[in-house]
Amino acid sequence: MPRDYKVWSYGKCRLKIVLGLFLAVLCFIAAFLLTKTILQPASKPFSYIRLSQAVVKVPLRLVNGLPLVEVMINQHGPYRLVLDTGSSNVHICPCLVKKLSLPEMDTKTTLHDAAGNTREYSLVRVDSLRVGQAEFLRFAAVIDSVGHRFLSTNDTQVDGIIGYHCFRELLLTLDFPNQQLILQRGTLPEPDGEDIFELSSGKAGPELVVSVGQTEVELLIDSGSQGCVSLSEPIAKTYFFYATPIEGRPTIAGGVVSSYRARLEGKLAFGRHVVIDPIISWTAGTKGRNLLGMKILKHFVVTFDQTSGSVCFSRDDNDPIRIPPERGIGLIFQVKKGIAAIEVINPGTPAAQLGLKVGDQVLTVNGQPFSKFDNSSFSTLFEQTDAVRLELMRGKKPLAVEVPVVNLIE
Repeated sequence: MPRDYKVWSYGKCRLKIVLGLFLAVLCFIAAFLLTKTILQPASKPFSYIRLSQAVVKVPLRLVNGLPLVEVMINQHGPYRLVLDTGSSNVHICPCLVKKLSLPEMDTKTTLHDAAGNTREYSLVRVDSLRVGQAEFLRFAAVIDSVGHRFLSTNDTQVDGIIGYHCFRELLLTLDFPNQQLILQRGTLPEPDGEDIFELSSGKAGPELVVSVGQTEVELLIDSGSQGCVSLSEPIAKTYFFYATPIEGRPTIAGGVVSSYRARLEGKLAFGRHVVIDPIISWTAGTKGRNLLGMKILKHFVVTFDQTSGSVCFSRDDNDPIRIPPERGIGLIFQVKKGIAAIEVINPGTPAAQLGLKVGDQVLTVNGQPFSKFDNSSFSTLFEQTDAVRLELMRGKKPLAVEVPVVNLIE
């Protein structure tokens, strides 16, 4: 065999080996990038969404004022997730992650918590999440206990959150009056400014321009907010209210914050829909987010079309919406290490005239241990009675008082 032929054969063989290695490296890189794309919660949450029927309808239960949907995760369940249009991703509580042995990923994601702080979260891989006959396949979920800690009630455990961007490919309808979730493919008609509106292009979520008083404000449509309208403190302080704001101390993911609520002298309006004298809340010392919460949303059938960037609000009643008075006893409690105590006594309320002191420990409410109550059961109690009996402990001295339930915000 001629020498030049041997050299050519050897060179050809070496070229094949190099090309083979090069193609293998390209395949590995492509597979790696594809996996990252599938598992990136902030870009495309799911690799595939499968509907077993054209229109999927499932119950949407309101618990503690928030919409709750039952899901199956990796063929196990059912588990309860808050459908939160103010959130982007799927959040699963650590206890459920452990129970299902969901594999934790090497990558993490950075999100903003409810207090506006930036936090880093770990991710787990989920192969399947089924909502009725709709199945969401292969995605990354955030490990987060906020839904479990702050949204669970004594009767219902919340296992996490399913966010707005999870439904990016679908028409998402939240029928609050009939407590039903509807999923289907398709698009809304063109915005008409009456019932169908163009959404703002912000990345935070579905933002709608509404008139609050005489000012136009972008509000995030937030089904994860239990309130009426939340504004940043600088914007809230530009309005007039009927009475001195009521102070609160809600516990959120970023910690305990001071908040205020008051009834606006004016209306909120978008298209043909009007809310008379809504209750406005804001958090002290922070810019916060402008939110349209469940106390208004629950009156509507709301359909989101993320493909077209639009939303439809519909309701059978054309009369203006009136938010009822907010009832309470004028006390704010805080639980530390299992011990409940009075933290705030709102001035001008009957509770302020009873000689109660900040730091008084609360043992029972109407004869039941304080641990039996949460925000939802307190709200129900205040709607059903005109007075609440408290058994307290001040140091080693037992106390018993009856606190009138009044309209804190008329």
